[in-house]
Amino acid sequence: MAPIQNECDYLMLGIGSGGIASARRAVTHGAQGHASFDWSYFKSKRDVYVKRLNRIYANNLGNDEIEHIQGRASFLNKREVEVKLEDGSKQTIKAKKILIATGGRPTIPAIPGKELFIDSDGFHDLERQLKKVAVSGVEMSEMLHALGSDVRFFIRGEKLLRRFDPMIQDTVMKEDERQGVHLHKGSQTKKPLSRLTAYFLAVGRLPEVEDLALEKVGIKLNGKGHIIIDNYQNTNVENIYAIGDVCDRGFELTPMTIAASRRLSERLFGEAHEKYGNTVKVCKTEFTAAYYAMMEQGEKGPTAYKIVCEGTTE
Repeated sequence: MAPIQNECDYLMLGIGSGGIASARRAVTHGAQGHASFDWSYFKSKRDVYVKRLNRIYANNLGNDEIEHIQGRASFLNKREVEVKLEDGSKQTIKAKKILIATGGRPTIPAIPGKELFIDSDGFHDLERQLKKVAVSGVEMSEMLHALGSDVRFFIRGEKLLRRFDPMIQDTVMKEDERQGVHLHKGSQTKKPLSRLTAYFLAVGRLPEVEDLALEKVGIKLNGKGHIIIDNYQNTNVENIYAIGDVCDRGFELTPMTIAASRRLSERLFGEAHEKYGNTVKVCKTEFTAAYYAMMEQGEKGPTAYKIVCEGTTE
């Protein structure tokens, strides 16, 4: 069967937060394209919630008249992509601009006993709560500690979140220590410890680029296989952009990816760069929110804000 031909203004490869945020922003500019914790109850409710989110995402795409094609994409040239559909057929899509937002997958280093470790995906399959666990990963350690697990949190340096703003590093570390998380600094993960019931590693993700045939269009990758981009999501190939876990920068948090995706679509279809230029100011503050006013001091959580302001809208 001959490939089906299709064409659009903007083609997103990937259906995660970055791709959806960029697509939905682009179309606005006319582009076409605590009590005792019950783990089992929590897991079943979470699974239902995730399915609901998937339906919401699908509905939002439909409401915005964004076509959703399920399959595996690969480049034919810098303006054409071939998609292998679930039924085995193929569809060729031409686009003026293409965004690669295929994301990544968890990775576990090649260390002795690596098969005993659980990654972030495996966490969602757990049917019972783990009582004593070693964790390398900020979100996992804090969540499991809050749910009542005895957590040993291992970090490689003296501070966590080493690529983040120092204000965020200091605030999060102080709060972890205040909450009672067992923090082990300067640690190197070499093998699992037998006295623990589980070992979580959330130390990075591999970019999903294997099937994209990036070599056909000459897109440059770094030593870890991430797509190299500049500060504005541009790859080295004109009209091809990348965002999120697939890139070599700017992928630390989902909200950051969503914000960057929307700004990309503003630049491509809304001419935002002409509107804002470089008139940006950063303001920050730390305080205890009024929500905690009637609580004991040890129960109060910290609040840290950083606000990025622009020109006369400050």
